[in-house]
Amino acid sequence: MELSFVFLSAWQIYPICIDLSPTAKREVENANTFDAYGWGKTRTANISAILQRVTLDHYDRSRCNRIGRLPLTLNQICAGSSDRDTCDGDSGGPLIQKVNYNGTRHLTQFGIVSYGLKSCEGLGVYTDITSYADWIEEKIEALYPEYSRQPSLAGIANPVSIRPPPETAVFGVENFGRARLLTVPCGTSLSTRIMNGTNAEPEVAAWMARIHYESHFICGGTVIHRRFVLTAAQCLKNRHEATLIVKLGAYDIRGSTLEYGVSKTIIHHEFDREGLINDIGLLLLSRDIEFSLHVYPICIILNPEVKSKVESAYTFDAYGWGKTNESKISNILQKVTLDRYDRSECNKLFEISLPSSQICVGSNVGGSCDGDGGGPLTKKVIVNGLQRQTQFGILSFTTRACSFVGVNTDVTCYVDWIVRKVRGLDDIFS
Repeated sequence: MELSFVFLSAWQIYPICIDLSPTAKREVENANTFDAYGWGKTRTANISAILQRVTLDHYDRSRCNRIGRLPLTLNQICAGSSDRDTCDGDSGGPLIQKVNYNGTRHLTQFGIVSYGLKSCEGLGVYTDITSYADWIEEKIEALYPEYSRQPSLAGIANPVSIRPPPETAVFGVENFGRARLLTVPCGTSLSTRIMNGTNAEPEVAAWMARIHYESHFICGGTVIHRRFVLTAAQCLKNRHEATLIVKLGAYDIRGSTLEYGVSKTIIHHEFDREGLINDIGLLLLSRDIEFSLHVYPICIILNPEVKSKVESAYTFDAYGWGKTNESKISNILQKVTLDRYDRSECNKLFEISLPSSQICVGSNVGGSCDGDGGGPLTKKVIVNGLQRQTQFGILSFTTRACSFVGVNTDVTCYVDWIVRKVRGLDDIFS
């Protein structure tokens, strides 16, 4: 929320601290207790006239899974007490701890009151803001760049500071100083099925592909090379090359696009259509793509150690023109930020056993749906000094009801396969 005027810090009003360091997440995981504040419902009144405080124990996430219809993610905190809790009217309030910074203890916010039991009986779920430090910085810097790295006011508390991207070490903008990339340039401008998503930034359409079968839109995909589009194998199964068209450069599908024929479809040799294992495929286009401000490839990192980074990621972004709340197809490219779910939780939801080559993601408020299959799961990472859009997953399947949980093929498990196919066929068709 942006206020209509600027606060001048004084003893009555000053900012709470937000820890932007890479170690903040670990501090949350190791915490024993937190304090929550609010003017919400008490035992004697629907609203408290005086600000209330309650000390809550930090619980394992599994304890809170029984509250909601979806399992808690790594971006949520479970906290409670045997006889006390936050309640109606406390939502949006802080979950805090006193933390020692440079020899001084500061009140620091780690969570936001999200939801709990209707009875307010000692168990609640909180959004873990350490997972969103980059998002907070991005929004504040965009609105008030002059406040970047602002010094503390009167020594009371440090306002949110904007870190220079190269200095950060969290995965959201990971610094891959010597990463090997499939194609260069990629993932950054040459001058950025979705339910409850928002319109994507127009620049991301540069690497998005729309795959059509006999004039019907069937799947999403991504430009990864001047001759290749990456997608899901299920999108290509039993479809002849002559019946496929790839459209590029479309942010709004009602506008003009570049159309490419398909010379060859490549489906992973171990693709299991029933279990959707190894659900990855490539389209060799009939001619080279001319990269420009409006069409260029997304990055594929080839370093094998990237796999471990995917396992520790908290969020990804998904893109597509698929089904929304209002229509079967979205005219404008949609984006939704999704949490990474533990595979054990997704195994329960889908009643299957996900291998390490699949990523399970979801959200309580949005997700992928019909028409988004084959589309990318991405993150912005710093590669060789530049922040780049990088692909880590391909949407494979979701629940029939599009209930905000989906399974993606982990691209990092297939980089060797991608390299073999791209370089082998590129030499032949060049």
